[in-house]
Amino acid sequence: MKQFTFHEITTVDERYKKIQELYNKELEMFKKFADELTIEVDKSKGKSGKASSYRRHLIRLII
Repeated sequence: MKQFTFHEITTVDERYKKIQELYNKELEMFKKFADELTIEVDKSKGKSGKASSYRRHLIRLII
């Protein structure tokens, strides 16, 4: 049995695209929340990219 890893599902994978399209509103809300939380916790002045990464991982978890 092959072991699954998140990174086997790429952003060009049809399943990834379908989930992204289907849940776009919720995923954008999650990304915004993650951005706000990162800024609050890290006292960051700019975008760290963490929120986008978390969003991509969430899509992979849904799949």
